[in-house]
Formats: sequence, C-alpha cells, structure tokens
Amino acid sequence: CHHPDAQFKEWTLNGKPPGAMPSFKHALTVAEVDAILPHIKRWWTPEQQISQAEISKRYQEALERQEQGQ
Repeated sequence: CHHPDAQFKEWTLNGKPPGAMPSFKHALTVAEVDAILPHIKRWWTPEQQISQAEISKRYQEALERQEQGQ
C-alpha cells in the first residue's frame, strides 16, 4: 500500500514490468480503473488507507510542482 493511486492506475492500464502484471488497457477504461481502486482499498486496514492516501497526496503535489517548473 505504499504506492500512490497514479502508479496503481498506470500499472493496471499498462502493466508492471518485467512481467509482474499484465496490461489491462484492452479490457478496462480509465473510468473503470478509477472505480476499481476504491474497492481494492476496502481490503486494507484503516492505517494502510490513511498512509496510502497521504502518499497519493504527496505524489500528486510533486507532479503538480514539476509541471509548474518548481
């Protein structure tokens, strides 16, 4: 649970090399992946959910800073 949502989404759609996880972009839309992630997170402990949410937030903030050239 130590990966941000953006990575989970990327891996689900495009696979996770080397051969650890196949790509599902031929079978799932981005909207479907967005709907799947909350379902998967229900299996995690509350502590894992909180930690992963913070990781996702920091990752997104870093991406936004990078896009702004900071």
